[in-house]
Amino acid sequence: MDDDSELWVEKYRPKKISNFSGNKKNILLIRKWMDDFASKSQEYKPILLLVGDPGVGKTTLAGLILEEYDYDTIEINASKLEGKTEIHKNFDNITGKGIKVIYSKNNKTGVILDEVDGMAQNESTMKEFLSIIDPIESNREEKKKMKKQKKEPAKKIGYGFNSKLKKEQNEEDEGLSYEDLMIKKFDEGKKRKEEIFRKFPFRYPIICTANKANDKRMKKLCRRAIVIRMEGPTKQIFTKFAQKIVKAENIDIKSDALELLISRSNNDYRQLISNLQMV
Repeated sequence: MDDDSELWVEKYRPKKISNFSGNKKNILLIRKWMDDFASKSQEYKPILLLVGDPGVGKTTLAGLILEEYDYDTIEINASKLEGKTEIHKNFDNITGKGIKVIYSKNNKTGVILDEVDGMAQNESTMKEFLSIIDPIESNREEKKKMKKQKKEPAKKIGYGFNSKLKKEQNEEDEGLSYEDLMIKKFDEGKKRKEEIFRKFPFRYPIICTANKANDKRMKKLCRRAIVIRMEGPTKQIFTKFAQKIVKAENIDIKSDALELLISRSNNDYRQLISNLQMV
């Protein structure tokens, strides 16, 4: 692609961490999370969540960090994932061999989930995602919820499985109420899932991005994440970046016009670069 047709957003995207403007302290925190992931430190949390306004470089920084640690990157637009089927379809497609390969020791792949706050709008989708990433904690939450529901009528907590539970009853289960039987079956199924996870702990670093994290639907994800709030560029850094492009592209623009263009770019690098290319 020649210079005239190349999108400047890609042309001026930082190619190395050292070229990334600002967020120096945040970069150190992200590197620590990557190190904790590699060592499986007790401080490690399964998700890194980068939060910030559009255009501050969340996805770019995530990609640069994964590249620095020699990971191949899979990028998924999380806002387009709806329901359990979509979650498994996308994670299965990462390897082409199924979800269990994600736990393989030999894979060197990192996952970026963009716009995860969009995925959070669908409760079942977020629940399924978290059950894959952190099944042990998800099982604890589900069990706690079921115990609260235990006092409710069996029809409400049986979710249509009462007839199935009847068929699965054996001698050991005789005398158990539907509520107790359901909890027993739940425990047995989740125990098998946890055993698989302990044997093959999740081996992909998962970096999520979001514009906001204060939505109540993001709470469960935030509890499992190191949340880093990305800083937008200062006016000085933003202006310097614009001047660099003006000089490199030999753009004929007066200083007052450039200042107006900068102010209307809302501290969004992508918007600034696109505006300059239009000029």
